[in-house]
Amino acid sequence: MKNMYRLIPLVLTAALFPTVSVCAAAEPSIKIGLIGDSTVAEQSGWGPAFASRFNEQAEIINYAKNGATLEALSGKLDALVELKPDYVLIQFGHNDQKRYDTAVYSDHLRSYVARIRKAGGKAVIVSSVTRRSFDVQGKIVSNMVKNEKYSYQANLTAYANAAEAVAGELALPFIDLHRTSIAHHNKIGREESMSYNFKEGDKTHFNRKGAEAITNLILKEIETAVPKISAWLKSEEELVAARSRAAFEVVDSVEWKGVFFDSFTKDWEKQWTLDGEVGTAKNTPEGIELTAGPEFRNDAHHMVLWTRKSFEGDVRIDYEVVRLDSSEEGVNILYIQATGGGEGPYKKDISAWSDLRRVPAMKTYFNNMQTYHISYAVPGDRDYIRARRYMPNRSGLKGTALAPDYFRNGLFATGVPHKLTVIKQDRDIFMRVRNAEQTRHYHWHNDKLPPIEEGRIGLRLMFTRASRIKDFRVSVPLPNPTQKTHDE
Repeated sequence: MKNMYRLIPLVLTAALFPTVSVCAAAEPSIKIGLIGDSTVAEQSGWGPAFASRFNEQAEIINYAKNGATLEALSGKLDALVELKPDYVLIQFGHNDQKRYDTAVYSDHLRSYVARIRKAGGKAVIVSSVTRRSFDVQGKIVSNMVKNEKYSYQANLTAYANAAEAVAGELALPFIDLHRTSIAHHNKIGREESMSYNFKEGDKTHFNRKGAEAITNLILKEIETAVPKISAWLKSEEELVAARSRAAFEVVDSVEWKGVFFDSFTKDWEKQWTLDGEVGTAKNTPEGIELTAGPEFRNDAHHMVLWTRKSFEGDVRIDYEVVRLDSSEEGVNILYIQATGGGEGPYKKDISAWSDLRRVPAMKTYFNNMQTYHISYAVPGDRDYIRARRYMPNRSGLKGTALAPDYFRNGLFATGVPHKLTVIKQDRDIFMRVRNAEQTRHYHWHNDKLPPIEEGRIGLRLMFTRASRIKDFRVSVPLPNPTQKTHDE
């Protein structure tokens, strides 16, 4: 069964929340409807982030619409309840505030609840998420609507109060998103709150980061207001996997231009250099066979293949790898944009001190290079995929790991082809590994150490390891398209 996220009448914007499936769900264990304005809708609301947090036994149906009021979306509610949702979350106020007073708003809300109940569902009232407007003291302020067309003035808090009153009157679960979002923004401050904006100056709608933050507030409230819903949330492991997939799909949608390619079927030395004097590199019609030395814990038996070319800025790396060994030791490592640490003989151009890497001991690299490192194809019970950012002139690997480590991957069995795509974008690294049976995604964010901006790409096989690699490609991004604007 699939997590189904129905979008009526608009289609999900994949660049925002690509984790959400739009394929039909068979007999979901729970069906949750969402209805509201643009702060809930798929383009720039919290609805898609909310849907992405549920497992495959949940069906999330989003009937929220940009510019909607309770009155304007009344007909859509009829269509929604025909689908027999178990719960319907109702969040309106942003546009109702501009159309009618809180008495009319409350009457419409009561009508929604009655129709949901009549259809056999349970209504959950959600007060409107705050706009991100701050006063001179740096606190959220709820602005008045001032329009000569209307004979009233009221701020959004008044509509949140009305929603709470209707929930109390009708004995309904109530999620006080208005007050919790105000408290959240007051805590993180204006600068961080502006990082939630869908586009510059938009203090109402959300980018992915903002929608995730608001979803966290809603799910926290649901734990006590409607605890039965929480039973269908993804596990932490499922959530990490889904977020990694979503993050990868966003950057994968960028247009890329190839700037380097090697099929690895002939003349590898034209585009690569080799560290180490024991390991061997041999071109074959199926790709290059890299075979490290056989002695465990002998540093001379490592090998590293480096591109002769250096790459700047964001990069995408694609290649196919087949593990040829059956060793229970060592790992494969991908180095992303390596330069020297700059002190002593370890010049920025790593080719200038290649003679110091004739014995390619790991410590020579992590003590003297600036680079990202991804270790993979870890055998046996260890089975991890891990990223690091080397910090030269420090003591060893301490403090270089980028969270999280990924365990129990079930990949890189001997003889099985795997296609790897690794994207370095600014301070983030995204990775996809595919074989004939599964696809897994990984994501690391470097928020504490300096970014990596240029350098060569390397392939390490530790002692006892052997792999065949083919179709190695490096690409750089073309300019991103401009985002479109929209109404509330």
